Amino acid sequence: MYFNNVTILKIYNYLNINDLFNCSLINKQFNNIFNCNMLWENIISEKYIDVDINEIQKQYNIIKLKYVYKKIKDLLYLKKILNSHKTVKDLINLQKLDLSCNRLTKIPKKIECLINLKEISVRSNRLKEISKEIGFLINLQTLDLSTNELKEISKEIGFLINLQTLNLSSNELKKIPKEIGSLINLQHLNLSGNQLQEIPKEIGSLINLKELDLSHNQLKEIPKEIGSLINLQTLYLHMNQLKEIPKEIGSLINLQELSFSDNQLKKISKEIESLINLEKLSFTYNQLQEIPKEIGSLINLQYLSLYNNKLKEIPKEIESLINLRYLHLYNNQLKKIPKEIGSLINLQGLFLNNNQLKEIPKEIESLINLQNLHLSDNQLKKIPKEIGSLINLQGLFLNNNQLKEIPTEIGSLINLQTLYLHDNQLKEIPNDLCKFVNYDLIDCPTYKKLKKKYY
Repeated sequence: MYFNNVTILKIYNYLNINDLFNCSLINKQFNNIFNCNMLWENIISEKYIDVDINEIQKQYNIIKLKYVYKKIKDLLYLKKILNSHKTVKDLINLQKLDLSCNRLTKIPKKIECLINLKEISVRSNRLKEISKEIGFLINLQTLDLSTNELKEISKEIGFLINLQTLNLSSNELKKIPKEIGSLINLQHLNLSGNQLQEIPKEIGSLINLKELDLSHNQLKEIPKEIGSLINLQTLYLHMNQLKEIPKEIGSLINLQELSFSDNQLKKISKEIESLINLEKLSFTYNQLQEIPKEIGSLINLQYLSLYNNKLKEIPKEIESLINLRYLHLYNNQLKKIPKEIGSLINLQGLFLNNNQLKEIPKEIESLINLQNLHLSDNQLKKIPKEIGSLINLQGLFLNNNQLKEIPTEIGSLINLQTLYLHDNQLKEIPNDLCKFVNYDLIDCPTYKKLKKKYY
């Protein structure tokens, strides 16, 4: 008797585990279906979720059974749960639900029954839409929908008034519904990695927001209502198409970290002077030609990144940044460094490479906590002897300049581990240099010749 494959699959679906094995011995056709992955995808998900998979594999040698079981057990069992109205109702006390890293294309509408949910993560799936039923989860505090294929967010998201963390990053969103302004308890909002061209003005209603990530989008402007986010501590706006900064940014007096990198900015708003609690500030990869003197008001600043711009000078007011630890000014058009840089006594890293510097101010001697000094790719003809005062210096990069000599005081840098002197005009190296540094890390052909001569 001949059975088509569909008929055999239906027969198998009604059998218990022992009958399945016996049935497979009837004829070759039944045995072939028995070894079919599709059969086991069905029976594992629908009937035999708790079978001893190792024993079955050992006894009957079913093709790729362990692989199939591992890949689909959790996903199909979960699908069975969420598609059973009765079962969902049984989970009414559920507070945390993690569906991340699966292949879900949608969230079942019956999720509305889980009214006590506080946290839900559906990150790294294949969601294309969010059903309006999500609005019934009024107790939700954390919602992670990141790394999906969402093109829009339903306006019902505005009903989640207890939401504190919302992650919509790495999707395909082109706009955000204005109803987002109803999430008055929101503290963390991540919209990075989308295709947003504008942000609704209603975002100004999120007065409890502490962290806002709008990076990696297509934003051309920021609504002035952003100035209402007075509790904001972190604001990421890098990798957009911004041409100006709204003056209302000055109202964010609690801001600690601000990034405007990779935009099209030509100037920094002077209102930045109000951000006195700022610790990290980045304007890299823009078109800045000057830095406002008001930057001197940022007395708590620890990290300042201004590399890859068109800066020609640094304001002397930089001397007020006494808590600065790292200053990145490389890849600009700087011709000189103000002597006031000597006031930055807590500086650990100073990056001035790839500019047009012809000299370094002697006041650099005050930077006694400096560990790395990058001066490569400039037009330096000499180095001030005061460099010998930088006793904590570990890395000194002087390559690609026009140096004809190195001051003997460089031998005082007893903690120096890396010294780059290549591509200069050096004819000799101070002998004292060899006494203190790990000279195997020195990159200078002239020095290597001297090393052979004297040692």
